Amino acid sequence: MSWRILHSTFIDNRAIGRGANPAQAGTPGGGSGGAIYADGNTFHIRLTDPTIVDNSDKEGGGAIFFVSNDRTGTLSVDSSVLRRNASLGFENYLGIFFLGNGRPRFTDSVVR
Repeated sequence: MSWRILHSTFIDNRAIGRGANPAQAGTPGGGSGGAIYADGNTFHIRLTDPTIVDNSDKEGGGAIFFVSNDRTGTLSVDSSVLRRNASLGFENYLGIFFLGNGRPRFTDSVVR
């Protein structure tokens, strides 16, 4: 699975569950990735010119939750605007939880 997301808008989306996916005992799961949720092995996501604003989650990655289980996946964010994407649990980049190959690549983007 690989995605290329072009000229898109993600505004005011919410991941409202609690806990990880798959759901663990006693939790409904589904609390990560307010706008974009990606979890798997070898995959790549390239965002070009999206607006991702005012999204949130209760766990990780208010804007983007990205986990490449085999650590080969990549995330590229080009000419993008990511603003006010609240991660109420955890993040390792502003509004983003990323676990993949290296770090996400940001080019000509605003992340606040």
